[in-house]
Amino acid sequence: MNERQKTAVRQLGFGGLLDFDVASVPGTLAYWLLEHFDHLRCSLMLPNDVQLVVDTKDVELVFGFPNGGLKIDRCDINTGIKYLETIPLEEEVDINAMQTKKVKKHDWCGYLLNNMLRTRELWKNNRSKVFSGPIVFLVVCPSIIAVILSTI
Repeated sequence: MNERQKTAVRQLGFGGLLDFDVASVPGTLAYWLLEHFDHLRCSLMLPNDVQLVVDTKDVELVFGFPNGGLKIDRCDINTGIKYLETIPLEEEVDINAMQTKKVKKHDWCGYLLNNMLRTRELWKNNRSKVFSGPIVFLVVCPSIIAVILSTI
């Protein structure tokens, strides 16, 4: 990405992603995480029956996504509706400034978590397909918590 694009990503509130340097996730680790993630309880079952509940605050802490109050409804991919087309503009203003302001008001943390739950359930029901959800979140989140617990 060039500097202008990076600035735009930061202005939208997703600058934390620019600091992640995860090129790939080991398949064995991804599979273990998916096997032990309970999409009904939104939790990861760790060894010794320790249950780690994951919520939107975890997403906010890990990725720094905007965690506004407006819920994002998943649009039907087949309709071709783009997310920004669903945001009503209140008045004639700078379109980029208005979109940036509105994007930050949405609950992107909840959106990522709901996407994780939905894709995990789909994967569980058909393991012959490749998992298409945000597996990096599961890789990073338990790692951070493990580091915190080891320092206590």
